[in-house]
Amino acid sequence: MNRWLLMLLMLSLPLQAATRLSLSPPPYRLGQSLQLTLQAEGLLPAEALDIKPLFASFVIGQLRWQQDPQRQSTQWLIPLVPRLSGTVELPALQVGQERTAAQPLQIDLPPAPRLPNLNRQAAQLQGQLSRDHALVGQPLIYEARIWMHPGVQMASLTAPSLEGANISLLGEDEQTSELIQGQRVLSLLRRYLVVPEVPGEVRVFGAQAQGEELEDAQGLQLKASPLRLEAAAQTLKVTALPADAPELVANAVNLSQHWEPAQGPYRQGDPIIRVLTLELVQADPRRVPTLDLPQQAGLRSYEDGQQTQITLQGGELQIRQTLRQALIPVAGGDLSLPAVEITWWNALTQQSETSRLPAISLPVLALPAVTSATQDRPAPTVSLAWWGVLLPPLLALWCWRRRDRLPKPRWLALLWHSLSLLQASRQPDARHLHACLLAWARWRWPQTPPTCVEALPCYADFATQLDPLLAACFANRPTDWRWSLDVTRRLLIWQGGNSRQSEGLNPNALD
Repeated sequence: MNRWLLMLLMLSLPLQAATRLSLSPPPYRLGQSLQLTLQAEGLLPAEALDIKPLFASFVIGQLRWQQDPQRQSTQWLIPLVPRLSGTVELPALQVGQERTAAQPLQIDLPPAPRLPNLNRQAAQLQGQLSRDHALVGQPLIYEARIWMHPGVQMASLTAPSLEGANISLLGEDEQTSELIQGQRVLSLLRRYLVVPEVPGEVRVFGAQAQGEELEDAQGLQLKASPLRLEAAAQTLKVTALPADAPELVANAVNLSQHWEPAQGPYRQGDPIIRVLTLELVQADPRRVPTLDLPQQAGLRSYEDGQQTQITLQGGELQIRQTLRQALIPVAGGDLSLPAVEITWWNALTQQSETSRLPAISLPVLALPAVTSATQDRPAPTVSLAWWGVLLPPLLALWCWRRRDRLPKPRWLALLWHSLSLLQASRQPDARHLHACLLAWARWRWPQTPPTCVEALPCYADFATQLDPLLAACFANRPTDWRWSLDVTRRLLIWQGGNSRQSEGLNPNALD
């Protein structure tokens, strides 16, 4: 008998260790979000977790699923909002071939709102922190709300104050009209982001407001009385992080990416757009890590735009950062990009975690080599003003004299694109000039039509002008880019030189 019990106990141990379930710290309140975290061994698909049993007692938020190839584990982050108060069962959940154990949760009613007593006051100010305890670097939300009669004019509302913390305004003010105790009053809500930096028990001094109360003194004459309000002070307990903990503290961090085009093979010189998306829950926006551009041989990389959104959902701070990277391979073969990793401290599980995108290899098709045997002849020096007048008719004459050697539609199209390139050279639009240049080049060299600037047969002779043009096209910040009509003139009359396809890194690539 004892032998069978021992065998059953041994069989149950791997099941308990393979799947871990954790919840955000209590208390849990009706209508307020809590987070369920499930971590299983192995790389499992998102549908391996069956969340249907949760629907009976909870409203399910946006589920986040991520795999960690390095640790060979899978994690689900599930926001839950309780539907009922009292003792609510968190049901057993099926994860692959395993099943978690059910456990009871105590769901309390939210505290009754403290309504102001405006019978004897013209206005009242209340302030409240989202929690009375936090980790160093863990953000808190402070809400300051003013109720006031229509005859009150508020001039200023200042933030709360406490030592060793960073305080910043969060979002925009919300103004509403409410009916309280049979009286119509105006309400103003302002939120602040409070991030403690020093451990210990600190005193939070409430927000302060100043304004005027207008009173009817005699007839139509109004008398202004100064008004000063201050919210009650609170106590905040700040806990230090472990010595080896990372600086970034959050409830959840999710890192994802997609590519444009979505699938290869890609071509040498064609830009590949990589879109990285970083999502954080309850994190300090100042500590959001920077996702660096890959810097390696055989690749030119440029920032192609970045967008950050900070919102408040269910009382939690949500940060979504999207970064576009333009990657231009300068050689064929397999382009290997390193892994992207973000190490952070999970405030819910009190453990260090790593969100990771694995290394990836992109197939790149090489362009055929382009050579030229003739030497570039030096052009006579002529002023730019004269070239702007003389070049169009000379170019038309050149195309006319070559009309027998060129198919008729081609020399007409080449003339048209040459004039377009001249017109674009007079405008400070790098992307328009880049597009006109490639359109002209495809008619200039139809046997091997270039798909990018690096594939131009004249690239080696004009690299000092073309590389800054590329940087100006893809950079997310101003670059030192200049273009002159003389460069366009030399491009149009170029007949070949000591040119070959360039290898190596772009000297003007952005750091």
